[in-house]
Amino acid sequence: MAVVDVSGSMDYMQDGVTRMAATAQAGDIAIRMFPANAQLGLWAFSVDLGEGTDYRELEPVARMDATEGDTDHRNKLLSRIDNLSSIVGGGTGLYDSVLAAYRSMQQSYDPASINSVILLTDGANDDPSGISLQELLDTLTREQDPARPVPIITIGVTDDADTDVLEQISALTGGNSHFAPAPADIPKVFVGAISGRAG
Repeated sequence: MAVVDVSGSMDYMQDGVTRMAATAQAGDIAIRMFPANAQLGLWAFSVDLGEGTDYRELEPVARMDATEGDTDHRNKLLSRIDNLSSIVGGGTGLYDSVLAAYRSMQQSYDPASINSVILLTDGANDDPSGISLQELLDTLTREQDPARPVPIITIGVTDDADTDVLEQISALTGGNSHFAPAPADIPKVFVGAISGRAG
């Protein structure tokens, strides 16, 4: 599952490209490189994306070649990625979104697959009504199941990202943490993070 920050700062521009535009480019590359039998879902998060949550499922985890109406899941994902900029705004509801994504992947666990969360953010949690970092870490520790591992791979974008926190989250769940110092670095880092999930 890919979980993408759509907070307002993702519209910041550097060297002629916004963080969101670079993220969409990275997502496009990654989605196209997956084989037909791979499964991928897409969530977006900021603060209060509707129905009292900081996150929204844009596409469920499904096979790339799954038929969806007159198209397939891969093309639905590509369309969603291309339209992420239309929902950019607000703060960064990081902790609630991480926990929800982790629980979702545990509940739908597929023992024949690599079950992971890949989270990209350019900020630090700033949702005053959400859980604290300690609550997140304690809950992740308590809910881990060695028989159903769900590593969280994190990608921090620019120096605005809370890389210390992202590293803690990844280390606790058996994932890796990555850093993209500038928007132009996002595609390479994002694709590298996905490619290295098994390692």
